[in-house]
Formats: sequence, C-alpha cells, structure tokens
Amino acid sequence: MLALSRLMPNIGGPKEARRKLLAAFVQSVILYGAPVWGPSFEYSKQRTDQLLLVKRRSVLCCICAYQTRSQIAANIIASMPAIDLLVTERSEIYRHRRNTAFPDNGTAMETPAWRRITIQRWVRQLDSAEKGEWTSGPRREPLSET
Repeated sequence: MLALSRLMPNIGGPKEARRKLLAAFVQSVILYGAPVWGPSFEYSKQRTDQLLLVKRRSVLCCICAYQTRSQIAANIIASMPAIDLLVTERSEIYRHRRNTAFPDNGTAMETPAWRRITIQRWVRQLDSAEKGEWTSGPRREPLSET
C-alpha cells in the first residue's frame, strides 16, 4: 500500500476514473475467495479489521482523502458499500447457486436483486452508525395518517 500511496498522491496524480478503477481492482482481489472464506468472516474480528483496513486505504486513495476521513463517509463519497456487506453478498450468491440444482428454472435470483439487498443492508448500517452520521442527510419522520 505504501507503493500505491507514492504512485497516487492526494494532490495531483491520476484522475478520478483511474483511481476508481484501482479501487475496484483491489475490491475484486479481496472478494475473489469470499464465497469460500465468507462464512468464517463473521466470527473473526481480526480478519474483519484487516479487510476493513485494506478497503479503507483503497477508498481513501480513490476519493483523494486523508486518513482523518471516517470509513463511513469515505464509502459514501466513493459510492462503494462496506466490504463486510460485499463479502456477505458474494457468500449468499454462491450458496444460492450451489443449492439451486438448475439455475435456469426461474428460481435463481439475478445479480441486480442481490445488489438491491446489499444496498438495503448498507442503508440500515448507515442509519444505525454513530460515526459519519452527518453524511446520511436529514432524518425524516414517517408520515402519519391523520
């Protein structure tokens, strides 16, 4: 990661498209084996913290931010869900496809449906977060039927 920070300084350096491409590449490398090791991910805080650190550095590099930016705010600015949600998504897709004998029989969920579920989980995670609360926008009260 040190070599990456030398190649992509916060001032100057490659443009946003190249930075996002690099962040997407880092994310795909992280998620390559997620279907296999994903279920054990939720039981190890140390593994979770290591993945969050790598993802955080790539996202900060993508948005040209310094390390003082919170993880939540950086993910929102980069439009990238948290890595733990993506690991869960990949694991669930793998399990679903493995348990479905014939994926063409109409029972297989399409990738956009899985992504909608992940985005809903991300919104719930953002609503319950204490850090970076200002990035989620104003809280809306539900409309009452009176």
